[in-house]
Amino acid sequence: MNYSSVNFTGGNSTVYETFKPCFRWYRENKMDYDLALAACSHLPVPILDENRKVGIASAVLGTVALFTNGVVLSTVLKNHQLCKPMYLFVANLATTDCLAGLLSFFLCAGFQLELPSPLRMLSIVCSFLLMLVLSAVGVVLLSMDRYLAILHPIFY
Repeated sequence: MNYSSVNFTGGNSTVYETFKPCFRWYRENKMDYDLALAACSHLPVPILDENRKVGIASAVLGTVALFTNGVVLSTVLKNHQLCKPMYLFVANLATTDCLAGLLSFFLCAGFQLELPSPLRMLSIVCSFLLMLVLSAVGVVLLSMDRYLAILHPIFY
């Protein structure tokens, strides 16, 4: 279904014909962004349902990431025998994954809103992607550490 042609008013107008002029009028009359959205946004049910599904999936993944990586992080921190660089890289990886799990809850909350502020959603998504990149860097560092340990076992 093409959401650009979904009707708001029972078949009398389209999204473009209703939302855009209303929003533009409020913005031209120096209305705050959030107030203009509140005045003009009446999203069709399919978009809200999709946002709800993405939000629920994000919350479930965040919970799983927090729980599993929290167990790994607490194990590494409690055992003093695990102070080798490899285990510190594992703890670093678990920490970044825990932070990504926490940010997924903010992403979930952002998708539950009808039309959140673009800058707010952009900052949440960018922070989430930063945590994912940091997690990937942690995996690369862990792989390099294991490679050096295998290649040069005497020096390691």
